[in-house]
Amino acid sequence: MKIIYCGYRFSYAAYLMAAIHTGLYKKDRLPPREAVERQWNVCKKYGEQYGNLIYMGLDENLNEVYILGCRKFFEVIKMEYKGMNDIFGIDDKIWYIDCRPWDGFLSNIISRINNYSWLRGLSKGLFSFWLKRIYRSCSEKVQREKQKIMAGEGC
Repeated sequence: MKIIYCGYRFSYAAYLMAAIHTGLYKKDRLPPREAVERQWNVCKKYGEQYGNLIYMGLDENLNEVYILGCRKFFEVIKMEYKGMNDIFGIDDKIWYIDCRPWDGFLSNIISRINNYSWLRGLSKGLFSFWLKRIYRSCSEKVQREKQKIMAGEGC
């Protein structure tokens, strides 16, 4: 199975949830400062890219975990991948997780001020604040989704 975390941008909530899902980040505690800085650098460099499917790793059940920035086109992306699977005869199940509600307004501000090098310190501080504020909720969402996957519920 392939699991795709879809956020407005791939580098914020989708990245965070996929990192928790694959075990890169621990579910019960914040990641180390170096990991937060790496994620912020990804946001700074690639935050405005959409439509790129990025492999994050395998989970404990050997499901492939991906992230995707889909802006406001989550349903369109789902239909597109279903169509591609049908065309090419791919039977692998895809589990989509909508992360857009966790991206929030603050990630939009962070993304915008990343364009100005003189505001990068503010951006990094806001990113750390955003991650600390949202981490528990993202971890809980990941755990709920993992339970649904294990139970075989539909996506």
